[in-house]
Formats: sequence, structure tokens, C-alpha cells
Amino acid sequence: MVSVSKISKAAPALAMGVIFLSSPFVSLIIFSQVMSSSLLRTTMLPILAVSAPIGIIILTISWKFFSFDAFTRSTKISIFMSFVFTFYCFLASLMYTYLFLFHHVDTTFEKDWVWLWALKGLMLYLHACVLIQMAALSKCRLRSALYRRFISWPSSFFFTCNVLSLPLYYFVPFLPPWAMPLPFIIPFTVAALGLFQTLHSRHYTNWDKIDIYVGARANSRAGSKSRGPNLLLDPSQNLEVRRGAPPPPLGQEREEYRDPLRIVQITDPHIGPIMSIERLQYICANALKQDPHVVVLTGDFYTAEAYCDPDAITKALAPLASMCGHLVDGVVKDSRVFACLGNHDKEGTALQQLTAGLRAAGVRLLVDEGEIITVEGSEIQIVGLDFKFPRENPQGHVQDVLTRIVPPLPGIPRVLLIHDPGVFQHLPATEEALMLSGHTHGGQVGLLSFGIHASVVSLAGVPDSGLWTRGSSCLYVNRGQGTRSMMGNMMLRAGVPTEESLMRVHFEL
Repeated sequence: MVSVSKISKAAPALAMGVIFLSSPFVSLIIFSQVMSSSLLRTTMLPILAVSAPIGIIILTISWKFFSFDAFTRSTKISIFMSFVFTFYCFLASLMYTYLFLFHHVDTTFEKDWVWLWALKGLMLYLHACVLIQMAALSKCRLRSALYRRFISWPSSFFFTCNVLSLPLYYFVPFLPPWAMPLPFIIPFTVAALGLFQTLHSRHYTNWDKIDIYVGARANSRAGSKSRGPNLLLDPSQNLEVRRGAPPPPLGQEREEYRDPLRIVQITDPHIGPIMSIERLQYICANALKQDPHVVVLTGDFYTAEAYCDPDAITKALAPLASMCGHLVDGVVKDSRVFACLGNHDKEGTALQQLTAGLRAAGVRLLVDEGEIITVEGSEIQIVGLDFKFPRENPQGHVQDVLTRIVPPLPGIPRVLLIHDPGVFQHLPATEEALMLSGHTHGGQVGLLSFGIHASVVSLAGVPDSGLWTRGSSCLYVNRGQGTRSMMGNMMLRAGVPTEESLMRVHFEL
């Protein structure tokens, strides 16, 4: 007998199954308004006849062969993915329905069978790619370049199309005939742009150069600029998190800052179908060409496909060898490459593999600890914090680490490596540091490509990308180089490109 606690843990997966089983019937009701009875019999009824039994079979197999505890553990990630797949089946059926709508609205398609069957063939191929990708998760491993190009990437593209089409889907009954193709065209166009943005890595000569000024006077200028030209603020009393960078100093104010610390940040690579080992090697090689003082890796190194290759991260970071350190009694020393943990780095066996892989690569992993380095005669403290889930009290954790475990040192500026930008608001009021984060993928879906700082993450009030200030501290959220969502890399970026940048950090004297 299954206990109530086990059922409650499985509630999200069960809800996914219920949504899947009920959604075709909702589709039947909606499309009965726009389809003829004969077309309804030849489209929606077959979908109902096939989808409902599939959902029941998947639910039965999951109940029979896997404990409900597995739904909350990534070691059984393929189980959760099966429920994502059931939800996907419903979304994919919409694309077929759109094709029939085209056929219903414009009967001229009947005269061009080649075009129509080619489009249907494309839909079948993309659908098959998702099925293969989902099934392959049962035997997780890094796949060949050929597999990624012809299975993984089309699978992610098609899944993104379906997810983006869902909000438009419910407007179909109210669209005029000429607008019927839009719920089909818009998602495919956006997903095509997203595929390019997700896979594109820029040449090292095209990397962004970002100047960041850190300190009380810098943030006072930022506050003065936003609230009036004659208002000087005490940053320690102004703890509102604001988007934007402090303005650069002018004239003699430049003498109040140290020489810039050059930092390259690599975050959220998510080695797997989207981020191959070779692509991350290319990014690391380009990072060296920026001549950085420090390279920081701010978490989320893996996807499920990379768990079974213990050498994946070591091989991917090999181009950084000239900046990495060496082992002394099991501890990495003299490294200029530092890392912190992300949420996905704690899944299954990922943490053990990552720790061993970073150590073998000569990367210094900082978990609630700090290290002082000397850069051109000046000391800098690098502090890395562990990732804490909401149930683990991340607010109290960051306060404890930064005030008690690794307190600030007089006269030594410091850089904080914290995967989750959401904890920026919980930094101690007296903290004066630069915090580097990732986690959000820049918001994943947004309008940044059009110059508008808006994304699905920013709507939730979380810093999604770029520079932010609070008190005397600055936060920079890197958009990352990889992507992962829906627990299986299936959702591409859309309107939010990847990031390759060099930060020039100016600390106050």
C-alpha cells in the first residue's frame, strides 16, 4: 500500500498525467467550434483514441516499476521525463491540428499534395526526434555530434515550438480565417531564432567588454543619478535592489579606484545535447584570449546526459590549464580558476563527479570558503558559497557565511561567487563586494534581443541578467552559455542570447 506522504511527493507528476489525460477532451470542445463534423471525426477523435491509452499505460508503468520517491530524485530523472513527454504529446497534437486547420481554411492545399505531405512529413520527423530523445534518457550518456544535430537539436526546436504555441492555441476559435496560420508561424519563427541564439558562440574578438565600479561612492552616484542631481545617498541605508550600473567616475574621481581586475565568467554550461565538450573547450580557449586575471565558473555544469562521463568536465576545461593550479595534499593550490556549486550540481551523482573532475582539472572549488589571491600587487578575496534550496534557508546561510565563516577583511576587496542571484537581496547591509551569479539563463525567454530588459524571470521579481546594485554592493548576472529546462534540455532560449564577456572590475581604494 502506498502511503499518503509518498503520494504527496508524487503530486506534481500525477498532476502532469491528469493534465495530459484531460487536455485532449478540452481540445475537442475548443475545436468543435471551428471544425466541421467530418473533419472533427478524422482529426480529434483519432487523437483521443490514441492519446488516452498512451497516458494510462505510462501512468501504470510508472506506478508499477518505480517507487514514488523516485519522482523527487534526479537519479530517476527519466521517470519525471516520461510525464513531461505525456504533456508534450498533447502539445504536439496541436501542431497536427494546425495543419488540418490550414487544410480546412484554404482548400487550395488540396491541389498541392507534394507541399502538404512534405509538411506532414516534417512534423512526423520532428515528433520522432522528441520520442527518441525522451527514450534515450533511460540510458543517459553523451551522444555523438551526428545524434545531436539530427535528433537532439530538432527535438529541442520542436518542443520549444509547442510550448510557445500553447498560449496562442486558446485564441484559435476567435481568429479570423486569414489569421489562422499565425499560431503555427509565430512559434516556429521564434523557435528558429532561439535555436540560433542557443547554439551560437561568438568569436573572441566579438566578446562584450563590461566595466563595473564597486563601492559606496559608486553606488551613491547611481542613487543620485536616479533620484536627482543634488542628492547623495548613504548606500548602507539604501538596500533596494535596482537594475543598472553605477556611472563611471569622471576626472579626478578615477584616481579613487584600483586598476581593473579582469574577470571572465562561465556559467550554466550544462554539458549535454546543447553544450558539447568541444563547444565548451572553444569557449574556454576564447576566454584565455581575453587575458583575464581570474576565470570564475558559477555552477550548473551538467545535464543528465553528462552524469555517466566522469571525465566530461575535466576534458571540457582543458584549455584553461595554464591558469589552473596543482594538487597539494588533495587541495588545489595556486589556481586562478575558481568555481562554486549550482542547483543541478547536486543531482544524483553529479556532485561527486564534479568535485573529482574540477580537482583533476586544477580548478579551485569554493564551498562556503574564501581564498586570497594577489593580482598585480593587490590582494583580492574570492569567496564561493554553496547553493541552498528554499527549504534550506538560503537567507540565513548567506548571512552566516559572509559575516561569520568568511568575514570581510579590511582593505581587501572581494568577489562573491553565488549561483543564485535571488540571494543578492539578503547580503549583509554592510557588505561591499561584487557578486557574480548565473542560474537564470538571462530569463531564458524574453525580449532582450530587442533591447528590452524583460523576461519570464524578471516578471517574478528576480534579477535575470546584467548589472544590479544594492547598498555598497554590485551584482552581475551572466546569461550563461548553455541551457537546460523542463528537466531535460528540451526548451531553447527565445529572445535571450548566450553571453561571452570580459568584466573589468574597478574597486574603490
